[in-house]
Amino acid sequence: MLEALLLFLVLFIVWFVFSGFTQIFFLILGTISCVIAVFFARKMGIVSATGMPPYLRIRSIFYAFWLTKEIFKSSFTVAQKVWDVEPDIKPALGWVPAHVKTETGKATYANSITLTPGTVCVEVVEDRMLIHALCADGLEDLRKGEMAARVAAVIE
Repeated sequence: MLEALLLFLVLFIVWFVFSGFTQIFFLILGTISCVIAVFFARKMGIVSATGMPPYLRIRSIFYAFWLTKEIFKSSFTVAQKVWDVEPDIKPALGWVPAHVKTETGKATYANSITLTPGTVCVEVVEDRMLIHALCADGLEDLRKGEMAARVAAVIE
């Protein structure tokens, strides 16, 4: 039951932040939609006490902050390259080792790459990923494996 309550709180907070509605009518509708989502999640067996251990929740919060910082850094880099008088843009396409073993880890890693401006995960094949980067530096940063290590620490 605690897991369902935590899921409800997270869903409601996310809904409230993204909607910005403060009128009572919309707050009621948001609450109802979150309750329905939790109800279906429980019916599907997604919400359980063993679903995600507490230490993983803490790690995922730290990862979210780290990823947000990386997204901002990358956004500024991409904006700088695009707005330069003579842009230093040399697109690159290459394979990067996945460094994560589980399917969830690979999906999280691929999504994190795609969320970061200037890089897109095009394909995932077994233990490697095809990445398109705005500049070759983006591929080299991914090959260093910091993001993969952080994903592996959270997921695996």
